[in-house]
Amino acid sequence: MGYENLKKYQKNVVRLLQNSYRKNRLVHTYLFAGNKGSLKKEAAYYLASLILCHEGGRCEGCQLCGTYTDKPNPYIFFIAPEGDSIKKEQIMQLEHEFSMASSNKRIFIIEHIDKASPASANSLLKFLEDAQEDCYGILLTENVNLVLPTIISRSQVVKFLPLDRKNIETELKELGFSASLSTIVSLLTNDIEEATRIARDPLTLDTLELVKEIGMSFENEDQDSILLFATKGRFLTNEASKTHYQYFVDGLIALQNDKIKHILHNDSELVYFDLLSTAFIRIPLAKQLKILEIMMEIKGKMRYNVNIELALMNMLVEIMRCING
Repeated sequence: MGYENLKKYQKNVVRLLQNSYRKNRLVHTYLFAGNKGSLKKEAAYYLASLILCHEGGRCEGCQLCGTYTDKPNPYIFFIAPEGDSIKKEQIMQLEHEFSMASSNKRIFIIEHIDKASPASANSLLKFLEDAQEDCYGILLTENVNLVLPTIISRSQVVKFLPLDRKNIETELKELGFSASLSTIVSLLTNDIEEATRIARDPLTLDTLELVKEIGMSFENEDQDSILLFATKGRFLTNEASKTHYQYFVDGLIALQNDKIKHILHNDSELVYFDLLSTAFIRIPLAKQLKILEIMMEIKGKMRYNVNIELALMNMLVEIMRCING
């Protein structure tokens, strides 16, 4: 796998790393900071390829820089949180690996360094202080404010731009997904790989179809949205994860925003353009705004440990009261 998306969407990062390599100014510890989906992990492996490959990462296919092959690279050590945190034992294992003699440069990559426990962070600091010249570290974080200041002070911080929604939409279209699906999925994530998984997930596709049915049922006096959700939405209760419930609410919010824009004759950026271009919107603007407020309140509650199915039913009850009140 190449680095096409990285070079396309994080040009400044790639330029910085390339210049540092060419001018022999690479530092031994980097901290890559940016939103989820901003290609930090891809950049970490790209930097590893620059360091390891005899061709300066240009071949992207040899044993040293072909870091996305099925075979693990013996010179790259990757750490991710175990459960909710990075444990001290993981750092101790890292120390053990790098204590063994090697004739080659070696790199360690730590994902979500902001989740390092105090003990593991202190062990890492000691390891960084004692690390040999042929040792390079790349730390990744989505929240640099939670990283220990002493770790930041020992690192070169590289900031990543968040991927624009249009980038995700374009990538999905190029992969062959429909324009409407690409637009909707681009609202759910700013991670290209995750967006691709979402667009191929049958349960997610069913969830997004349910969004359309429930969202438009509000505009039909002859439909009972609560009964519709209880029957056609049964698959959510039986099979879906919390993530699919979140997709459902996010989809409803997007559709509700579109209705408001449509009423205001602002159709240029509609997500559900095909749906609303032929739909009859009967609910007045004031109530549409109130419905959006109800949805946003439920979205906020879903961050906590609540009964999501019950919360959604309560949301629909409140929306129906708003419509009929």
